[in-house]
Amino acid sequence: MFKKRFFRQGIALTLAAAFSLSQMSVSTLADELDENQVQKISNYIENGDFETGDFTGWSKMDGTAITNDNNAVGVVSDEKTYWGSRSMYIHGNYCMRGEAKENESGAIRSSSFKLGGDGYISFMIGAAATEEKGCIKIYKETDDGDELVKTYTNKNWSDPKTGLTLIRVFDRLESNIGDTLYFVIENGSGAGFSFINADDFRTSMTREDVIALQNSQLKDIANIEDEYSDYIIGCYKKNGIINDIVIKKDIPAVLEKYAGLEVDFVDLIKSETEIIEEYTGKKVDIDVVINDITFNGKPLTDTYKQVVKEGKYIINYTRSYDGKTEDKTLTLNVVKVDNSVKTIENGGFETGDLTGWEVLTPDVFSKNSSGKYEGVISAKTYWGEKLPYNQGGDYHLDGWAVTGDESAGWAIRSSVFTLSGSGWISVKMGGNAASFRVYKLDGTMIGSYRQSRFNDSEFPYVGKGSWADMGRYFVNLYDYIGEPLYIELADNKINGPWALAFFDDVETYYEKAPDVEKGYDTVVGPVAKNGDAYEYGDIKLPWTNMTFEQDIVSLSFEGEGFDVTNKAGSKQTVELNSVFKNPAYQDEPVMPYRPNGVSGHALNFDGYSNYIELNERIDTSALTVDAYIAPRAFMWDAPSNPREDQIAQVIAGSYNTRERAGFLLGITKHGYLTYRIGTGNQWLAMTSDDSK
Repeated sequence: MFKKRFFRQGIALTLAAAFSLSQMSVSTLADELDENQVQKISNYIENGDFETGDFTGWSKMDGTAITNDNNAVGVVSDEKTYWGSRSMYIHGNYCMRGEAKENESGAIRSSSFKLGGDGYISFMIGAAATEEKGCIKIYKETDDGDELVKTYTNKNWSDPKTGLTLIRVFDRLESNIGDTLYFVIENGSGAGFSFINADDFRTSMTREDVIALQNSQLKDIANIEDEYSDYIIGCYKKNGIINDIVIKKDIPAVLEKYAGLEVDFVDLIKSETEIIEEYTGKKVDIDVVINDITFNGKPLTDTYKQVVKEGKYIINYTRSYDGKTEDKTLTLNVVKVDNSVKTIENGGFETGDLTGWEVLTPDVFSKNSSGKYEGVISAKTYWGEKLPYNQGGDYHLDGWAVTGDESAGWAIRSSVFTLSGSGWISVKMGGNAASFRVYKLDGTMIGSYRQSRFNDSEFPYVGKGSWADMGRYFVNLYDYIGEPLYIELADNKINGPWALAFFDDVETYYEKAPDVEKGYDTVVGPVAKNGDAYEYGDIKLPWTNMTFEQDIVSLSFEGEGFDVTNKAGSKQTVELNSVFKNPAYQDEPVMPYRPNGVSGHALNFDGYSNYIELNERIDTSALTVDAYIAPRAFMWDAPSNPREDQIAQVIAGSYNTRERAGFLLGITKHGYLTYRIGTGNQWLAMTSDDSK
């Protein structure tokens, strides 16, 4: 607003100095000055990212220059962390931080800018959960005074998840293109976190600018270490303003299935198609309508679900998503299962590649110059210590060679085999993220089995510790002899160390049952060190029977502090979430209370901020959850709600309430235990009765 005032005074002074000109000349001169002055207004604000290290380009509302000391909003700072080591996620080297001005209630403004491009703007905001606590406003300059265009608060704020962290905001002010605007940063006076952090104001952005910034920002913050990084990254994705719809996986024109399977044609088409929002990665709903189906040239009346027979199905259908409609055709070739095939193709990867295997995660696997998927290598040892892989032949599938991104999960699927002989199968697995799963031909999973030998200790002595070395795992599937099956090998996403998987020698036929208890593989590796050199000798790697049930999560709550270790699954150690780890008004953390339990120690949960989050893959057709609990209070619920629908205070679970998916074990009003399973369509609940 002060810009307007200075502009008009400038014209008045110029006209006074040119009083001898004619009326027409004066008018013409004023018009030229007005046009020139407007042209001087940039499409961008000055120092929107505070990279001058001060408030250059910003002022108080009356036009007074700003320093860190003379304003009631914030200070320009190069500190990039808060609360110890948590990242501010600042852009560049400086940002404006407001915690030192909490509750001071003031405002500062940017230089004016003429909105151009495609009308997009962006900035970063921290704290400022409500307008009373802090906000960012945009004003439009007019001849009749300045008009408020929009007010922004930090809708993603959560304590302690976002804390003081800066979150990127985008908006499009298309109707204001060509207008002269400016930003105002306001500090609040409400209770609790009543201040605002801000950085990197951008204006007059094009669509391409926004896409580039969204993508680069996600890449930049992906590797910042923060205990709530997943939540913060989710906030960035939620705030994305341009989310193009892309077809990540399109159904091929021709598919092959085995005779005797029940096929739902709509579900088949949907399962072979993946359409996502490019920025968020969120799946887009697909609607499929079957128009007509022919089998060996003859029309079918049943176009939905049926047991398919050997032959050719031609399916004409309409696919709709995101307002688009497409007419497509699928050819489904149905063939008989060859029951004489007892082994999978290329189970030992001895072709030197992934021949015989279907890559289920093509976006993760690297490709060579010939366009083939990489991952199969011939090395028998790794690293300077020459640690053994326990490779069976000349090749194995190596997690390091699949992708350079250790955090990425991946999976491959074998060819079909008919289980024969004794019913035993085996596979070699190494790393800390490996698992294999066995399925019936119709997709029903028989079992999922994880690599359990990983032990990152006593390096480099394999047998005492275990890293990429592959141990042999056996499963007895006697009950499925005569059935066609297939296997998937997977690298699971985990938070723990060595998030890698290594595989070799998938054996699906044993005429006689192997003696697993006495069996072992022999490898050559370091057994001692003589000076600077290692001595090498034979090492026995015992076989493992995976037929029995496996624990996915096992928490005993032994130890001290905030660390909790999962003794099963990935064996990862995580931190207990607690507001008392970084208390706002205390200098030291309040350590978790670990009283004596049924066995060893228990862990006290406060019912407010405590929870443990573990990244473990759960792939099974049966699941048991058990825990010892001593409840001190129960969740309230409306008296009218039936017991099975009451809100559950969750003891353990992995679920999405909105999607009606997952499972949970919990306790409801009056202490009733409940176990609930979400199918994707509904919740199925079991609840204890009055006598138990």
